[in-house]
Amino acid sequence: MSNTYPLSLSFVIPAYNAEKTITRTLDSIFRLTLDRADFEVVVVDDCSKDNTPAVIEAYASSHPNVVLLRQPENHRQGAARNRGIAAAKGEYIAFVDADDEVAEGLVVALKKGLENKVDMVLMGIRHLMNGKFAEEFLTDADDGVMDAAALFEKYTMDKWSFWVHVWTYLWQHEFLDKVNRPFVEDMLFEDTDFLWHHLLRAQRVTTCSDVAYLYFQTQGSTARTLDWRHLSDHQLLIVRIMQEVFPPEHASEQIVALSHKIKEERAWKFKELTKIHMLTKLDLKALRRLYANLDAHCDRASVWQAISTTPYLSPAKTSWVKLFLHHKHLTISLAYTRHLLREVKYLFKKKQGE
Repeated sequence: MSNTYPLSLSFVIPAYNAEKTITRTLDSIFRLTLDRADFEVVVVDDCSKDNTPAVIEAYASSHPNVVLLRQPENHRQGAARNRGIAAAKGEYIAFVDADDEVAEGLVVALKKGLENKVDMVLMGIRHLMNGKFAEEFLTDADDGVMDAAALFEKYTMDKWSFWVHVWTYLWQHEFLDKVNRPFVEDMLFEDTDFLWHHLLRAQRVTTCSDVAYLYFQTQGSTARTLDWRHLSDHQLLIVRIMQEVFPPEHASEQIVALSHKIKEERAWKFKELTKIHMLTKLDLKALRRLYANLDAHCDRASVWQAISTTPYLSPAKTSWVKLFLHHKHLTISLAYTRHLLREVKYLFKKKQGE
């Protein structure tokens, strides 16, 4: 603790229509062996249309360290998390989704963070699908303090599927204040954008091998829903990460061309794209161009060659981009493009036959 951050830990929970799950989430926090005078729970209601605020208020009546903040307008999880960070008083911050749970490993992670004064702690994750155990991701028990590039040279996507989520980490509040990069608002996958920006700046990170977070996933959740908004935001995510690693004056022509292309395609209005009857043959041609452009310019070998010959990149940043090329969002974006192109072709033909 310090004068700047009077508590050891702040939990920040964005909540939207979470009346059925938020109590379970809060109960898991209060089962932890933490001094209740040394942590707080900041829940940010994002204009829920159900009884989420009332459920939280009832819980807070018997748990004085639960704070409810209400957003005036819905700008998705990024805005809610930004509001929570601004209000947080903890030396470390744990992001928790309103349908997930935390486990005792988080207490171990907090102790390790406080003792080593690290920017981030990568924690153990248990994944549950439809309430049943699916898989577990644990780090080695003997990991010491390292920089972020070294951490992810060890824990690549082949071994660690959930490192792209902000709830996989415990975050030092001072580090977040120093970087001063808020979550992007009104966009899906805002946590991956936030994570990459901070990983490129983290100098001291460590791990906790104990399970600290229980990720509950169901069919139809945000991470599994396929629509135009997901495709568009995945592509925007790629652009933002490319711009982060490749400033315009140093980026290869190939990267710049891809960035501009994705921006052009994203310029279509989302509402127009979702109304199949408004799609024309020109729309389909544009989709084919987008698919071809991504498929041609996101080839790992060719892009890696461009990256390797970019003078701006230090060896550390080169390793980051290599990881990015293996990053599932690139693969998913390509897969989404192919899937949606097939889907739109089918619907367009069906409409023509009516």
